[in-house]
Amino acid sequence: MYSSSTQQICNGVVESLRSFKQLLKLFGKDELVNKPKAANYPKPCLFTVYYSRKSLKLTDK
Repeated sequence: MYSSSTQQICNGVVESLRSFKQLLKLFGKDELVNKPKAANYPKPCLFTVYYSRKSLKLTDK
């Protein structure tokens, strides 16, 4: 897997965790009615892969 793809996956996970942390703070201040849940990630073998345009090469075959 290319490093840019790995970076995109890591950035997505970090973004999810940051928003979850913010929601927990709001819940602690009684600004939310329901307690937030962590992101529901797929099974270990299933995940989204991001490829940048420069890492792909289209060919006519």
